[in-house]
Amino acid sequence: MMRPAIIAVAIFGMLLTNLSCAPLSEITKPLEIKVVEPDDDLLKEYAEEISRLYGKLKILSIDEIPEEKYAEYKKYAQEGRAYLLVHPSYYVFFHNYGKNKVVVERQRGEFSKNIVDIFIDEYPAGKSRILRRMKDSERRERDFIKKVSAKGKLLILVLPPDYSNHPEYPYRKLDEFARYINEVTGGAPSVVYVESESHKRGYMTFESLPRLNRFLTAAEVKSLSLGGGYVDLCLKDFEEEARNLKDIEKIEVVREIFTESPDHMSEEQ
Repeated sequence: MMRPAIIAVAIFGMLLTNLSCAPLSEITKPLEIKVVEPDDDLLKEYAEEISRLYGKLKILSIDEIPEEKYAEYKKYAQEGRAYLLVHPSYYVFFHNYGKNKVVVERQRGEFSKNIVDIFIDEYPAGKSRILRRMKDSERRERDFIKKVSAKGKLLILVLPPDYSNHPEYPYRKLDEFARYINEVTGGAPSVVYVESESHKRGYMTFESLPRLNRFLTAAEVKSLSLGGGYVDLCLKDFEEEARNLKDIEKIEVVREIFTESPDHMSEEQ
């Protein structure tokens, strides 16, 4: 019988998080940051596998694309439509250190699955309705990204800025978020990303919103289908700003691909 890949689940005390993708909560004890740090022996022992699975993001940032090449993305905007996901897998990687925080660690030397797949397939939800709902949300989002990427449709991911250096990001030596994004998109050329102003909000920076607008205009995008998380927080932030994109005629939030904050859920629901 195969042992489960999860060896630890960290649940933390509540954190006061002002203007965040998680709601305001009462401070009960000092912030405790869980960092997953593989030891040097493991890094040496599995160096070849780690080199193959981990590295930088394989999808391009819109910042990296010369503006004269923006129009080339028109071929991916089928029927003038683009999909945009705000902060994918936010719960697994970036949820604030409060009552619903989890940090998933893999079994030593077990690299067959990325962290999101471990959470979806093996994380022990028990009787928790909240965990079951979060696992289902992650599954739907993962499957959607895979499908859209495989079909070569234009997909824009809004990622937290400089996420790997954020003090609350738990996977610093082995960048599990980059591995997940690379695997779920397959590095498809139809998938690009932009960065939000902060990892706790979905607003764009003064530079990134006009750049995104020029990109969408050149690609002749007329319709934006939005998803990601959380629907009532970061996704709402972006939806507000998207109203300023001058050539977009239709903006819709797609229920099947948005995620609700677990802090807005109840076990009694």
